[in-house]
Amino acid sequence: VMDNDALLIGKPINNTRLYIYDELLQALPAGETGDIFIGGDGLSRGYVGKPDITTLVFTEHTLRDGTKEKIYKTGDTGKWTPQGDIKYIGRCDNQLKIRGFRIEPGEIENLLLGQEGISEAAVVAKDNRLLAFIVTKNELSVNGKVAGWKSNIKCFLPHYMIPDEFIAIQKMPLTPNGKTDRKALLAIQQTTESTNEYTAPRDEMETLIGDIWMELLGLKKISIYDDFFELGGHSMLAIQAMTRLEKKTGKRLPVASLFEATTIEKLAEWVGGEGKSVTMDCLLPLKASGRKPALYIVHGYDMNVFSFTTVAKHLDQDQPVFGLQPKSLNNIDLAPLTMEEVAAEYIAEIFERDPVGPYALAGYSFGGYIAFEIARQLKKMGKKVKMLAMFDAYAYSENTDHDDHSQKLKKKVMRQFPKAQFVFSSLLRQPKETLEYQSLFLKRKLKEIIGAKEKAEKAPTQEDAVYERYEYAYRHYKLVPFDGVIDLFRVTTRLYFLDDPKFLGWGPFAGQGIKIHDIPGDHKTFIQVPNNRDFARILQKALDEAV
Repeated sequence: VMDNDALLIGKPINNTRLYIYDELLQALPAGETGDIFIGGDGLSRGYVGKPDITTLVFTEHTLRDGTKEKIYKTGDTGKWTPQGDIKYIGRCDNQLKIRGFRIEPGEIENLLLGQEGISEAAVVAKDNRLLAFIVTKNELSVNGKVAGWKSNIKCFLPHYMIPDEFIAIQKMPLTPNGKTDRKALLAIQQTTESTNEYTAPRDEMETLIGDIWMELLGLKKISIYDDFFELGGHSMLAIQAMTRLEKKTGKRLPVASLFEATTIEKLAEWVGGEGKSVTMDCLLPLKASGRKPALYIVHGYDMNVFSFTTVAKHLDQDQPVFGLQPKSLNNIDLAPLTMEEVAAEYIAEIFERDPVGPYALAGYSFGGYIAFEIARQLKKMGKKVKMLAMFDAYAYSENTDHDDHSQKLKKKVMRQFPKAQFVFSSLLRQPKETLEYQSLFLKRKLKEIIGAKEKAEKAPTQEDAVYERYEYAYRHYKLVPFDGVIDLFRVTTRLYFLDDPKFLGWGPFAGQGIKIHDIPGDHKTFIQVPNNRDFARILQKALDEAV
């Protein structure tokens, strides 16, 4: 078997247990690649005379009955099949990390080997890019075939696992023990022409956009036909890209421009279009088709909901999903000043599509407040709210209590004790992730203090002005009880302290109780691969059960 080939291991033998876990020792569902661990009666005690290696590869996990079991990290990666077998993917040594994502090249290589005309494939990383080296059958020409191969594997892989370049070679270099020589491939790349259909910028505007994208995405070359989001772009990078382009051109360019014109060629046309205005719709179809009652998702603090397309595509085929985001990103004068006004604006948009209902609503993070107020107003109108869902949204105390300044200060001081205990406990459970989060938190706070003066001296962008108005509406909004059930989707990975980790502060405001749905990931990664599939499954089940 070639080291690129997938190998079906099967099921564990008697008195042996196999596990497939992620980096946090969380069990992965069928189809998701992770580290293979082994446990059971046949496990050794460790490496003789090598306690450092023993500590590195042996660990403990908790079984369902609460007992502890010693398990061994094999150094191999694999995934469960729906039939309960394990498919071997490759060695952890071959794993790559691109733009913050952990990638198993064997998974990509297996899919490439299934493409017409490819006999051998190897994937390596260089300069923050994925390079796919291929040997074709009967020296088949690759001209015009790359786009088809990419399109085929996109059905099975997230965007960040799609190779940036396909490089045709006559023979795969091998090490003395017969395995693919990946170091030799990197040397070959320097003298081999890429098979990608690259088209260089044709004018100043395309060059300007390309330069901005390359800097933000960490790439050295981008074709004018490459898609920003397929290259690894996301909502926050989109905001940065459009802000930089706005400063360079002096033109008003809403972030929505990039979501509508996702290539350099199309975006250059938008920017250079004579008298062409770019508008941002408030109601956005993330998945427009379907006969079930639509789900309306309210944006988080970043003001857009396009990131939820990764979840929408995994919901039932018959489940429509729409996103809600501010109209005022087009015109600051339209920005409301109260949460009640924000909700009323979004209700008007919903009614244009469906004035009857019933309505399923969801709010992500900050958007939980808006979804909550929308539900309250719909109830007052006599409309049926089928579901009010909170996607890891927290009801903070400043929006729930009416204490004076001294009482609030006392509460703030008292909460430091349980907060310190939480951080200490988190350090013991997941030291690396906790230290990274605490470091990031301190840097952010320091940046806020140092950058306050600089921000005051700069003219605010359109997005800045909208954020300020929404922040004002949020700070002055007081939660009151909602006569209904709240479906709380709560992440399982939490690196920061919460006063109410069980109900996230919503307990007093759910007149008919709270349904808790635990979802894999943290506040950001629960909608990203691979967590998005599990989240979509849990969400769809809750939608179908809601009445």
